[in-house]
Amino acid sequence: VCLFSASKAVTAMLIHKLDEEGLIDLLDPVSHYIPEYGVNGKRNATIYHLLAHRGGIPKISGDFDPEILYDTPAVMQMLYKAEPIAPSGYRAAYHAITAGYILGELIERVTGMSLREYLHQSFRAPLGMRYFDYGLPVQDRGEVAVNYCTGFKPLPPVSTFIQHVLGGSLELATNMTNAPRFMETVCPAGNLYATAEETSRFFQ
Repeated sequence: VCLFSASKAVTAMLIHKLDEEGLIDLLDPVSHYIPEYGVNGKRNATIYHLLAHRGGIPKISGDFDPEILYDTPAVMQMLYKAEPIAPSGYRAAYHAITAGYILGELIERVTGMSLREYLHQSFRAPLGMRYFDYGLPVQDRGEVAVNYCTGFKPLPPVSTFIQHVLGGSLELATNMTNAPRFMETVCPAGNLYATAEETSRFFQ
């Protein structure tokens, strides 16, 4: 199954592991590691702020095509240029996908590995995991659970919130998650795939 937003906890654990290893400090500004991020009022935004959903970039600003989420470099450029909705740490707002991209980039710059490689070295290999990874290989896609919208259709304010954080309706988001392209990309805050047993093994 896709873990969706539970993927955030895995990415956060990788960040904490870097901190444990003395490679970063959670109170460091993100711009210390990603200089391009420190513009338009984000220079003092810390790693901790992103982990705590207080980074000031809860969504990609303006009208954007959800298709851009398949283009990580384009997403990163938008986030680098983004202006925060509030000073760093001042306002809590759910960062559905945005902080994940920045944290994933931070991990890659600090380690020199891809996010998948660092996850494999840190957890997948030591714990003997078969699936636990961002995205899903072609050979495993026939086994993955298909996602459906069920129950009553969301109405305001819930539908408004979904539109705000995802850039589209719940139906659109659901259809996107069933597409092969979603399984081919890396979304640090939303597309880690695993079995229930592997997920339990990680959290234990």
